[in-house]
Amino acid sequence: MIKINLLPYRERKKVDVMRRQIIALAGSLGAFILIILSLHIYTVLGIGWLEKDVKVADEQLKGLIKIAGEMDVVMADKKLLEKKIEIINNLEKIRMDAVLLLNEMTVTVPSGQVWLMGISETGGELRLDGVARDNLAIAHFMQNLEQSSCFRSVDLRYSKQDKISNTKIQKFIISCGIKKG
Repeated sequence: MIKINLLPYRERKKVDVMRRQIIALAGSLGAFILIILSLHIYTVLGIGWLEKDVKVADEQLKGLIKIAGEMDVVMADKKLLEKKIEIINNLEKIRMDAVLLLNEMTVTVPSGQVWLMGISETGGELRLDGVARDNLAIAHFMQNLEQSSCFRSVDLRYSKQDKISNTKIQKFIISCGIKKG
């Protein structure tokens, strides 16, 4: 005998397969939407965190720019102070030069024979104006200057006989270089 199943099992099978496909499609779509939504939330939160970091970095940058400006002022002040210290050190070095020069001058001037009337210095060149008893006293004075450790290249620029109170004297101008150091 032939059995015939009158129940629509094929259609039911199709409906079950279709239902499973719709459920799988809906689940995949839901998972996709959930993934997209979570990526969107993560991105929005990441942007928020980055904006906060940018604000903090901007505040730090403003503080560093202020500090850098203060450092520039301090560095400029430091350079100015270094220049002042250098000037003071140079003045300290040459402070005793005039004293030592005049001391050497007192040693080299023959006493009772030569009298200095004026001393001037211009750019390392010393000019001595004075009077002497005679040419021999001037020559002796020039030899003393040449032998001194403070003077170099001693030259007689001018010498003339003159009379003061019926006494014959020699007026002279001597120039010489000053040795540095």
